[in-house]
Amino acid sequence: GVIVYQEQVMKIASAIGGYTLGGADILRRAMGKKKADVMAEQKALFAQGAVAQGFDGKKAAELFELMEYFAGYGFNKSHSAAYALIAYHTAYLKANYPSEFLAALVTFETDNPDNLTKYLQEIHDMGLTTVPPNINASDIEFVAKPEGVVFGLKGIKNVGLAALHNILEERAQKPFTDFFEFCKRVDLRVVNKRVLESLICAGAMDCLPGNRAQKTAELDKVLDLAHQQKEAEKTGQMGLFGMFAGPAPTAEQKIETYAFALLDEWPDKEKLEKEREVAGFYLSSHPLKTYPVLQWLEFTPFAQALDLIKTVTSLKEPTVTCCGLVQNIKTILTKKGDKMAFMQCEDLTGDAEIIIFPSVYAKVENLLSQHHVFIIKGTLDITAQNKCKIKANELIPADTIFDNDMVKTLTVRIPAHAGEPDVKALKESLQTGDIPLQVAFNDNNHDLLLMSTTKVACSPDVLKQLTSAGFKAQIGV
Repeated sequence: GVIVYQEQVMKIASAIGGYTLGGADILRRAMGKKKADVMAEQKALFAQGAVAQGFDGKKAAELFELMEYFAGYGFNKSHSAAYALIAYHTAYLKANYPSEFLAALVTFETDNPDNLTKYLQEIHDMGLTTVPPNINASDIEFVAKPEGVVFGLKGIKNVGLAALHNILEERAQKPFTDFFEFCKRVDLRVVNKRVLESLICAGAMDCLPGNRAQKTAELDKVLDLAHQQKEAEKTGQMGLFGMFAGPAPTAEQKIETYAFALLDEWPDKEKLEKEREVAGFYLSSHPLKTYPVLQWLEFTPFAQALDLIKTVTSLKEPTVTCCGLVQNIKTILTKKGDKMAFMQCEDLTGDAEIIIFPSVYAKVENLLSQHHVFIIKGTLDITAQNKCKIKANELIPADTIFDNDMVKTLTVRIPAHAGEPDVKALKESLQTGDIPLQVAFNDNNHDLLLMSTTKVACSPDVLKQLTSAGFKAQIGV
């Protein structure tokens, strides 16, 4: 009883509505174009034809509405069958060969940064690993290997195919062992400074000695030395005053490895931002992982918040506490002339749009330009079923939680194996303060939560101490 093909609409029009096959094709085309006046006329003709052939007029009208609904998504049989087969093939591959399927998919989308980022996130969401690019292990395209989907060098911005073909031709002879040796072996006309900077920032050169900061700081010097040595080897000539400088250097005396000056690696935040800039994705980690406080914070991931929206059965909007990294902020003026903003955030599970109304925006305007990671307290917009949208009531910079007395509760979970000495040690380790203490434990397969009469002090040091002692600590804001 389900209409699958447009040809079935034509058959129904002919068999029930008394249409000629030509008239049925006109009906099919009218449905596809969704012209209201034509559809009203066709509905009357269909009902009249159905009644003339002995069918119930009311049922005929219902059937026409069903046909009209189908026309909004239906294809003809030749399209439908081909699309169904492709859908079946891709679904089978994704289910049974997820790494290979996603490696092919992201390779196909390397020229579309938005889709590339979306499908790299899909790899993460499916529980698979994205292996960062490696100049000695990565191919041009993304490849599925036992350790995960290896990032294809083609996915790094500013790195063209001519450069990649040259790099892989050299690598086929032997792996690269040193950054200077790499520059000396490749064709620096195609593997130019811009290409090298992108490869360094993406982490593709991490397998060679020297950190990213060192390679970037001394890139010009390394390139000059590589050019000089290439020219010397090509011409075989000594310098103008070479006759006074002693014999020409032997092969053993040539520079084979390069020693970088001591320089600390970029801070994690800078390192990750550069990765995202050249690859469209955080490759080695995620900025949220650089905020230790988040491991102790009770919050709802964006993906879980989106699932919560889909399960809401009442008009009451659920309240959530989330945490996200700011990607973009768009500020607008309301009709009254007040400022408000739409903030795009992401966490380890997905992204969300944070709606900051004027009353909240006035309180946090200065904070938005100073901080990048926020604790977001607000209500879910239940009208948005396919995207997590949160109406913010409060925005708290993650790195100021302990500075501004934002911690409202401390919950300590006592592990099942803990005994009386452990509980006594816990009590002695907590100092009196202003934070309400809750103790969670399991008794006879029942989770219990007790509010302590004692208020305690809470700081990162206290939380680290609790964690190292085997207790799970969580703070509420």
